[in-house]
Amino acid sequence: MQAAVWEASNGDTLLFPGSTFVFSGEVVVESGKSLGLRGAGLSESGQPLTVLEKSEACRFFCFEGNGGGGSGIRSIAFDGKELPVDGYGGAIYCDSNFSGGVQNSSFAGNRVNYDGGAIFCWDDFIGDIQSSSFAGNRSGNDGGAIRCGNNFIGDIQSSSFAGNGANYLGGAIYCNGNFTGYILGSSFADNRSDWNGGAINCNGNFTGAVQSSSFADNWADRYGGAILYWGSCTGKDDAFADLGGSRFLRNGAGILGGAVYCYEDAKLAALSGDVVFQGNWHGAGEPNGLHFANYDDARTIALAAAAGRTFHSYDPISGNTYYDDEFSGFYPHLTVQINPESGHTGTVLFDRHRSDIWFEGADGATVSHGTMVLQNGASFGAGASNFLSALIDSGQDIYDVNDELLESIPANGGPFRLCESATLLIAYGQPIDVYSFHESTFQVESYTQAVPYDPASMRSEINA
Repeated sequence: MQAAVWEASNGDTLLFPGSTFVFSGEVVVESGKSLGLRGAGLSESGQPLTVLEKSEACRFFCFEGNGGGGSGIRSIAFDGKELPVDGYGGAIYCDSNFSGGVQNSSFAGNRVNYDGGAIFCWDDFIGDIQSSSFAGNRSGNDGGAIRCGNNFIGDIQSSSFAGNGANYLGGAIYCNGNFTGYILGSSFADNRSDWNGGAINCNGNFTGAVQSSSFADNWADRYGGAILYWGSCTGKDDAFADLGGSRFLRNGAGILGGAVYCYEDAKLAALSGDVVFQGNWHGAGEPNGLHFANYDDARTIALAAAAGRTFHSYDPISGNTYYDDEFSGFYPHLTVQINPESGHTGTVLFDRHRSDIWFEGADGATVSHGTMVLQNGASFGAGASNFLSALIDSGQDIYDVNDELLESIPANGGPFRLCESATLLIAYGQPIDVYSFHESTFQVESYTQAVPYDPASMRSEINA
């Protein structure tokens, strides 16, 4: 095989017949030559007919320049036999970019002592991952399955990442730059990081969408049980990142961000379908779906839903304060927007728990359109002894249907401001008349008593 590589020209594709090939040492693709790898297709059960196995602890391919070529990797199974490689890239090593993507292929049981359990590239990963699987790959440092030294540019479609692990960052994927692309119809399950980003760790911005995908049972010892972004999280052209049809279930983080930890501004929405966060937790079993950090500057969080869609969080969200060196103290620097655009006429719903958000300024959170629902005892805002006082504008009294005073809102007010076309529904325990505040509809509905958080019972309720 090494001879075939030497004879190949830059941009060629190596064609493998439908057979099993056993590697006792790596095949080197010299600098200046980028080659694609293509197998013989798929079996009737959808498995690659071309299988590469190891008999010794080695990579399969070492690209001394760019890897993958224009055609990338197609229809090949890379079985690492859990034999640990010393260095970078348990299956594929690229000294520059990896391009061309991965299609109809599998990477299983690849191990490396340092970065990139299956694929390592010093620079960008460029291309789509389609109909492929990464299972049981492991790195001694970053990127249990994939580690790119700069950006990940491409979509992940109809693929799975399961049981991958990293001793440091990114249980499945680590990118040292930005992640730009869409995650579509894919699953990330049981991936683990011994530091940050149980499934994905991105040191830059996320720009794209997560649609009809699932993140379940991923774990990080510190931040971001499923996903961690040190930058912002938005859609392309600063639009909303569509999470439609996606589910984030039972992910956990040892410190903050049960499912998602985002360091800068975030714009998340249920546009193409409903979104569910359920059974996620951080710290010592405290329920949490999303954590928004803002240690050194003001941040804006925007959550939204399109008409007929629901952004449903059974888990609370949280956001911390900002330390101001000039005043030597902590100050709230989070602005929260609910359904901020005219097309956001759907429902943002929080269920059961209190979301601890320290707001910036007196207004704190603005509900501009659509409906925000707090049910089963859910509340929003930090430090309030009664959740209603953390939700309703100042100077308002709340009465029940018998005109008996239930709650008098103090003059310094709560953080929610309702705009003209917005509705806030609060499940309070008994039916309450509908009131109009700031030309908006405020409605309190009956609800059953909130259920105390019990991780075991929550797991039994969730259908993954």
